[in-house]
Amino acid sequence: MTTDPAGLPWLIENSQTPSAKFASYSTGAWTGVPAPQPPDAVGLSLHGIAGTPGRPLMLAVGGADLPTTPRYVKGVVLEYGPGPSGESSSNPPDATVLAGS
Repeated sequence: MTTDPAGLPWLIENSQTPSAKFASYSTGAWTGVPAPQPPDAVGLSLHGIAGTPGRPLMLAVGGADLPTTPRYVKGVVLEYGPGPSGESSSNPPDATVLAGS
């Protein structure tokens, strides 16, 4: 779990599908936004999220499932920041796959 510059808590939410969401708590409820995954992946699970001091960005790390037999997983780093208005609590943030190997 981490907090954004407005002090709102954020965490990662994994499901059994596999897919992942970024979730934040605001106005008495948790809301989630699907995390992006690399174009060659068939699933994604995230393992950690951290804020960046002095900036409105968060970084998440995890693994993307590849469509191979046997199944291979590649590591991913996601950058997650405020939406177009700069208000992470009212607009879904933009998320970008920074790296995958």
